[in-house]
Amino acid sequence: MFHRFIATVVLLLILATGASAQSEKKSVFYAGLGISVPTGTLDEGWNLGFHGRGAVGFLVSEPRSKTELEIIGEVAYHSFALDKMGTGATGGAASAIQIGAGPKVTFSSESTSLKFFIAGTVGVGIVDVADLTIPGFGTFQTEGETKLYFNPSIGVELGKSAFISAGYVSIATSGEAFAYIPLTVGMHF
Repeated sequence: MFHRFIATVVLLLILATGASAQSEKKSVFYAGLGISVPTGTLDEGWNLGFHGRGAVGFLVSEPRSKTELEIIGEVAYHSFALDKMGTGATGGAASAIQIGAGPKVTFSSESTSLKFFIAGTVGVGIVDVADLTIPGFGTFQTEGETKLYFNPSIGVELGKSAFISAGYVSIATSGEAFAYIPLTVGMHF
C-alpha cells in the first residue's frame, strides 16, 4: 500500500508539473518551522512539540489571479518529548513523519498584500515512540506504525515571501488517532 501511495503522489506531481509548465510561475518552494500542540491521546503524556516542514507547490491556475490553485507535495517531521511528571522516566519521545500531497487555494485582493489560503493534504504518516524506561518498572518497547493521515490547514501569506499557518493533523493509528495542531512560520520562494 505504501508503494502505491508514493507512486500516486509522484504521478500527481508529474501531472501538476506538466499543467504548470504553461504558466509563468511554475513552482513554489516552502520551508517552515514551528510548534506542534498535542491533542487527544498524545496530549495525555507528551509535551508541546516542534516541527520542520518542506513543500513544493505547482501552480495549476493562472498566476496572479484573485484565486490561485496549487498542487502541493509536503514532507514534515514532528517531535514530542515525554511528560515525565517527576517519575524519573527516560526515553518515550514520540515523533511523526508526514509525506503527502493535496490542493492549496490562495485568495488575494488588490487592496492588501495579504493572501489567505486553505490547503489539505493526505498521505502517509510514520509514527514512532522511543523505548520508555521507568525506574522500578523496567523498559517498555513500542512498535512504530505507518498509516494514512489528513491535514487540513489555513494560513496567510505575508508580502511576497513569508507565511504563517495552522492545521490539524490526524494519523489513523491503531486505537485513537495520533493527532496534533502544527503552528508554522515560514518562507516561500
